Amino acid sequence: DDDDDDDEERRAAAIDAVTSVAARMMTPNAGVAVTTLNMPASLLNEALKEANELYRSGAMTKGHVAANGVDLPGIEQRGDSVLWLHESGVYQTHASLRKLDEAMQAFVQQLAHEVKPKLALTERTDAMLACYPPGARYAKHVDNPDGDGRDGDGRRIALVYYLNDDDWTDDDAGALRLYHPSSDGHDDV
Repeated sequence: DDDDDDDEERRAAAIDAVTSVAARMMTPNAGVAVTTLNMPASLLNEALKEANELYRSGAMTKGHVAANGVDLPGIEQRGDSVLWLHESGVYQTHASLRKLDEAMQAFVQQLAHEVKPKLALTERTDAMLACYPPGARYAKHVDNPDGDGRDGDGRRIALVYYLNDDDWTDDDAGALRLYHPSSDGHDDV
């Protein structure tokens, strides 16, 4: 069955990716670890189609900035549109996005197993789909500044997966810049 083969490929890709990320996270002052989950192209193409369909249909809402669970009006840091996937019920109708999220979850579960003593990973938040039209941005910000009520100090890992068209190049921009909290340095991903 093709679905079983895809599931096994996703699990294998997640386990392979964990090795390099776990090693990086166990080093002092770990910050950024980048890996590729090597997802099947057919799954990624379908997930991109589903994301574009959700964006074009108006199912997504304008991204906003919040602190302590309260929207901060008048702050124009974001130009994206977002959809919280579990809350919206998208997984019932968009199988490829669900499968992509499941693969990412398998990655995090394996990673949690490898680094749990150090990071105390306990739970996850809802997956967010974000679409950035040409020229849109998300300005420099602190991700999850108020800990969003999770055990301990809040989010420990932010997992980002880019669903770009095959013809996307660095010239199209859209890079993720991660700033180091203890210095003026940054990493472009």
